[in-house]
Amino acid sequence: MAVPDLTNVRVIDADGHVRDRDADIRKFMAEPYCRRQGSLLPNDVWDSSMYGKLGMNITDVPTRLRDMDKEGIDISVLFPTGGFGVTQLPEKDYAAAFCRGYNDWVASVCAESPRLKGVGLVPFVSRCRCRSEGSQPSDRQVGSRRHHRRLLRPEGASWTADVLAHLRRVAKTQRAFISP
Repeated sequence: MAVPDLTNVRVIDADGHVRDRDADIRKFMAEPYCRRQGSLLPNDVWDSSMYGKLGMNITDVPTRLRDMDKEGIDISVLFPTGGFGVTQLPEKDYAAAFCRGYNDWVASVCAESPRLKGVGLVPFVSRCRCRSEGSQPSDRQVGSRRHHRRLLRPEGASWTADVLAHLRRVAKTQRAFISP
């Protein structure tokens, strides 16, 4: 069997994750939410690195790009890591402020390289907040680069028809898309 020539194949990491640390996101959150004490989100005590044995602790873009080059990855789609915990928040205003802060932060990360594409968060605890954050520009201009947002629906979550229709309209006009 002949070995295929993969020299011109672009590799897209469709399941990259960012280290969405509280200290980074807090800088992008509005008052008074940025002053919240302790962890920004509920979290478990799971150590996904298996006590430092797995993965790399990449916290800056140059290190991520070097690792992508080493692995032959052209583009990385960056999902939240701890940020998915926003679905556990009962505080609607705070959930919206966290999502806005996270989305602005991941946009700033992606602005450092066109090879990084961020996945945004939408606060699903509130229909009006979901609509509000979903209406924000998904191509947040930072310099000459753009941030692309994918709107995620948590497993088991149900969206009313009007919220889903609104998000689909936003997605069409702003080059975002809704996960199935």
